Amino acid sequence: MSKLEPTDKVRHQRVMWSSYLSLAILLVVTCPAGLVSLTHAQKGLPNAKEQERNFVVTEQLLLIPIQNGADKAQVSLFVDRKRVRQFTAELARTKENISFWAYLDLRAFVGASARVVVTGSESSRVKLIRQGDSYPGKENLYAESWRPQFHFTSRQGWNNDPNGLVYLQGEWHLFYQHNPMGWLWGNMHWGHAVSEDLVQLA
Repeated sequence: MSKLEPTDKVRHQRVMWSSYLSLAILLVVTCPAGLVSLTHAQKGLPNAKEQERNFVVTEQLLLIPIQNGADKAQVSLFVDRKRVRQFTAELARTKENISFWAYLDLRAFVGASARVVVTGSESSRVKLIRQGDSYPGKENLYAESWRPQFHFTSRQGWNNDPNGLVYLQGEWHLFYQHNPMGWLWGNMHWGHAVSEDLVQLA
């Protein structure tokens, strides 16, 4: 295979980036918040038990306590009797076992009646799910002991496989696979980060 000359490399990169442009425009227009769900939550959890909590949405976030390595549970959020979110998560058994807090944005549902249903081998784990206007650990975000400082990382959860780096209207857009509810593959979303200089990504 022949080597590409420098000018050919630039041309090749332009072609490669342009192949992502349609996807980038679609995601930027349809999902300014940065996450597009690609798959439904996994089903068929063994020894499934179900427990639920009813509440009125009064705060901005639904806080999900994650314990890395715990048994997976299926979590469904219903608002006004309609299921609006569904995902699998390794829910923490106790406060002491929480590895990190994931969260769902509830701002669109403030004032509505809601119900969270947990299906899994330990249904009691629904008790630790709660509302909040912020998530625990936010004050120390990106200053954690083992947080990479050179490479991009999402706020929490698993990320992998940057599928597009696109320059559009003065900004670079990075799209990547992301599981905001755990440290392993699952609940596949598109993550989206934006930068003007490829040094600071938000």
